[in-house]
Amino acid sequence: MCAAIDRTQCLGERKELICFGAHALDNGAATAVIARNGAEIATLSAKAQRHGCHLFFGACVDAGRNSARERALILIEPTGRLSMASREAVKTTSAIGAIALVPSARLYASHERAIISGADIRIFAPVRGAELNDWAQDGAMRGNSIKVTTVNDTVAKSLILGTVISGPVGEIRAAVSSAWEQVVAAELSRPEFTFGA
Repeated sequence: MCAAIDRTQCLGERKELICFGAHALDNGAATAVIARNGAEIATLSAKAQRHGCHLFFGACVDAGRNSARERALILIEPTGRLSMASREAVKTTSAIGAIALVPSARLYASHERAIISGADIRIFAPVRGAELNDWAQDGAMRGNSIKVTTVNDTVAKSLILGTVISGPVGEIRAAVSSAWEQVVAAELSRPEFTFGA
């Protein structure tokens, strides 16, 4: 489904190569996850792989609230460090905060440093519940609203392979518009933005 992504890399023991699309919130409740179509994912992942990037990116889409907040796109580099792919507000869709599918707790130390103050962050993580609770409590102490959602390995693999999980697909696709894709492309082409530094 994702031509540029090797299935063994995606689903192997290390589980480091992850790609995802958009996570939709329906008045705060998790409703759906959808990956961009295979061609778009393959294009982005091929560029990222050449730069050694292991976690690809999406948008946290909230159709109704917090629309005035600064938008940001975040990705995790091979070192586990999070980088802001967008240095200023992204003026497309109603994306806020970030979405990350975190394969292990070792990424968390880097994750919390990049959290946008006050943003709603939903973490999809096939890890132990105790670890997720620690993340939520730690974030709350820093004034962040962190909504934690766990997924099992089967759902995580479906996300990795770019399949639709559930939800109003047409609405989500409309929210994750071509304008957003153009913002991503523009950010990736900036000379000062590098992967894996």
